[in-house]
Amino acid sequence: MRIEKLVTGPYQTNCYLLFKGEMAWVIDPADEAKRILERLNNLKGVILTHFHYDHLLALPQLIKAFPTADIFMHPLDSPYLGPLGGEALGAFARSIDPAFSHLDVSFWRSLPAATVLVEEGDVIPEIGLEVMHTPGHSLGSICLYKEGSLFAGDTLFANSIGRTDLIHSDPALIVNSIKTKLLTLPKATVVYPGHGPETTIGKELANNPFL
Repeated sequence: MRIEKLVTGPYQTNCYLLFKGEMAWVIDPADEAKRILERLNNLKGVILTHFHYDHLLALPQLIKAFPTADIFMHPLDSPYLGPLGGEALGAFARSIDPAFSHLDVSFWRSLPAATVLVEEGDVIPEIGLEVMHTPGHSLGSICLYKEGSLFAGDTLFANSIGRTDLIHSDPALIVNSIKTKLLTLPKATVVYPGHGPETTIGKELANNPFL
């Protein structure tokens, strides 16, 4: 599995492109769809670690370019996709950052619905990523693990953890998710977070002040 990272959008969100043979997957198509599409000859699937707008703004354009690609998401966050869910997500986005008022309702209604709902222990076909349900930043937050690599979304960062002052977030829940599921992984596991630099499980065990 080959991993490429693109840092995109006003929140500098990490978008990960995974390549296995001729096939490609995208984790969190945050923004700047043109940059993402320039790296793709095909797209097998899009995996969303959670529903927050800064992790999926490029989703409509990716699915327009590759309409057969699946969209993987946890069922607790999936209500924020699709036309009605997209409207709710747009309202959430504007409540957090008024700058997103430039995106009208037609954009939010263009967000396609998830096509594959994944839960704890599921494995993404062909790429072999194991789903870890890690609620706290959102109810349906997931992390993805394979062979010493962890794609952590906004659950775990280098020396930090995800925000817990947003709708459907919970500070006790996120710490429990990290301690019981992520910190039990091998210390050499490389953590690819939703924002900021890579880290390792060992470094976070030793240095993360929130844990």
